[in-house]
Amino acid sequence: MIDRRHLLQLAAGALAGFAPHLAQATTMSRITAYAFTFKGLDGNEILLSSYAGHPMLVVNTASFCGYTPQYSGLQTLWTRYHSKGLVVLGVPSNDFGEQEPGGVREIQKTAQGDYHVTFPLTEKVAVKGKDAHPFYRWAAQERPLEAPRWNFHKYLIGRDGHLKAGFTSAVEPNDPRVIAAIENDRDHLVAESADLLFHLLVLLKSRGVKLEEVEATLAQRTTTSGLEEKAARKRD
Repeated sequence: MIDRRHLLQLAAGALAGFAPHLAQATTMSRITAYAFTFKGLDGNEILLSSYAGHPMLVVNTASFCGYTPQYSGLQTLWTRYHSKGLVVLGVPSNDFGEQEPGGVREIQKTAQGDYHVTFPLTEKVAVKGKDAHPFYRWAAQERPLEAPRWNFHKYLIGRDGHLKAGFTSAVEPNDPRVIAAIENDRDHLVAESADLLFHLLVLLKSRGVKLEEVEATLAQRTTTSGLEEKAARKRD
């Protein structure tokens, strides 16, 4: 009799291990966000490829803007969805109204001191024009009509590294449209996971594991996961 705990560990490990590679494999023929790197506000590199398989909300920020209080909403979004895979990335920029004139200390004082932000922040960069960071030049080419026009513009990058949506500065982080886009991307991953599970079943069967036991175990786990997700949504 196969040990159910061991089987579940195999399934979870397979999904966790394959999802980033699947995301990369499906985008090799086209440039994605994974091709770009930012320098962090702390001086360390932020490789977007390290977030393969995770949705990313990339926001150009500023400390002296009427939209600066959106830092609070972004932090709430990060707190709510980080455990579910979401990455929020703040990109300080002085491009609009010169509203990010300071250096690292001043940016940290506003974002981390005043708004208690814990999601990653990049160094200050340009997000428009010929000097724009390569990520923003790529994004503008991908969606020319959705390029940033002011501070706190939001790009949603899907789990496959492609640009899924752009939201103007006036759209709050907790806007239903932003939440729906994040949730829809998660649903897409569920569909991919189902395909991976099918291939895992085939693999386990080829190794002599009785298919009936595998299916029964996965069915039980699916039911349990559904109940856990409903409970989690109620808490949210």
